[in-house]
Amino acid sequence: LARAVEAVRAQVPALEDIEAPPVGPYSLSARIKGSADKLSVSDIDVSVGRAEQVLVKVTGGVEDAAQATGLDLRVAIEGQDLSPLIEAAGVTLPRVPAFRIAGRLTGGGGGYAVDDLTAKLGNSDLTGRVAVSLGGQRPRVEARLSAQRIDLDELLPPAAKEPAAGKGK
Repeated sequence: LARAVEAVRAQVPALEDIEAPPVGPYSLSARIKGSADKLSVSDIDVSVGRAEQVLVKVTGGVEDAAQATGLDLRVAIEGQDLSPLIEAAGVTLPRVPAFRIAGRLTGGGGGYAVDDLTAKLGNSDLTGRVAVSLGGQRPRVEARLSAQRIDLDELLPPAAKEPAAGKGK
C-alpha cells in the first residue's frame, strides 16, 4: 500500500503529505482519465485493512484529483482497535471502543460536507450532517447532529482520583 500511495502521490502533488500506515490488506480499483493538470477519478472502489482492527471502504469519484475538488465519495470506517491508526498519526488517545462511521463526503476547494453521517462508537451513536467552509477570514463548521445515546463514561478517560480530605502533607 505504501508503494501505491507513493506512485499516486508522484502524480498528484496535493497528496504529497499523505503517509500510509501499515493497516493490512487492501484492494483498489478506479477509472482514471485526464492529465496531471486535471485528473478525474471515477468508479472508485477501495477497501483497506481488516474489520478486527480498522477497515476503511471508499466508493465514488473525484472530478479533479489534483485540486481535490468535485468529491463525491461514500466512506465507511469500522473497527475494533483504532490503535494502529492512532500510533501512525503520532497521537496519544485513550482506548477507543469498537466503532463504525459512515457518510457521503462531497465538495472540494472552498468547503466539504459529510451528509448521511452515521456513527456508532461503543454504546454511543450519532447521525446528521457536518459541513466545513474554508473560504473567508476563518474556517466555518456547521453541524446538525443528533444522538439517541452518548455514553461519556465509556468515551472519556477515567478522571484522576482526588486525594481524600485530611490526608495531605
